[in-house]
Amino acid sequence: MPRLPACLSLRRLLNARRREARSRVIGLGCIGLPTAAIIARANCQVTGIDVSDHVVDTINRGEIHIEEVDLDGLVQGVVQRGTLRASTQIVPADVFVIAVPTPFEKDGQHTPDTSYVMAAATEVAGVLKKSDTIILESTCPVGTTEAMRDLIAGLRPDLKLPGQTAETPDVSIAYCPERVLPGKILEELAHNDRSIGGITPRCVRKALAFRANIDDFRESPARFIAASLAREFGERVQIVEPYAGELPREFEGTGAALVGHDVFKAVPAEERSHALIYDTRGIWPDARYSAGQIGLRLAS
Repeated sequence: MPRLPACLSLRRLLNARRREARSRVIGLGCIGLPTAAIIARANCQVTGIDVSDHVVDTINRGEIHIEEVDLDGLVQGVVQRGTLRASTQIVPADVFVIAVPTPFEKDGQHTPDTSYVMAAATEVAGVLKKSDTIILESTCPVGTTEAMRDLIAGLRPDLKLPGQTAETPDVSIAYCPERVLPGKILEELAHNDRSIGGITPRCVRKALAFRANIDDFRESPARFIAASLAREFGERVQIVEPYAGELPREFEGTGAALVGHDVFKAVPAEERSHALIYDTRGIWPDARYSAGQIGLRLAS
């Protein structure tokens, strides 16, 4: 009996479960509302959270408060169907998507203001339970996801957070930034390739399981390209995972080197000896070489 492609098998498995998932989208602006509507269109139960009574009342009437192509009809449809509602009060869920603004500070240095992200994380922390997933979709500077994790850890010492425990964490935290253009947001939210990063590999898998319900899911070829190169070039390929806890099965027996992010970052770029590096974000070459030189360097 022929095997189903991995992406098709995963989609069928996830589709069977998605109606059970309850989602909360925090922030119902130009990204949050389309995101909530797209999730609701996939038959997930969604509550959008916003601080504005006007925004909440408008959405609950099946109307919109922003301009975006085709969004009005989609919101009207999912509100009428009962898969989307809005509220000013956050309530327990299975998945929390944070899509709040991250404007620049007024300091003349274009410093990102992540206070809205931290405020949203504070609200989420109050209703978190074991097995929940938090996905940050706001555009944020490096380190924001871990800062959010640390904030939640301080507010909820009863929960084991990823990267802070040797046991299986109670909560998964991931970063999946949006990359869309106004006027094409609905199309691009559904069809654009998405980058998903997590504090641990398990966090990535949990976020992927959720996004695969919603997006035009295509499994990234990055892992399989890197595995093919690893089989040919062995230890000259390096695999970077957040805590070096798991060797991806595609790399087993290849001899590829496996290190954690902390070890990898501690080695200066000029001292790295590997021509190709694979991590949860995809494939990227040694910083000293262009992509066009990688094949030559591996073969040399």
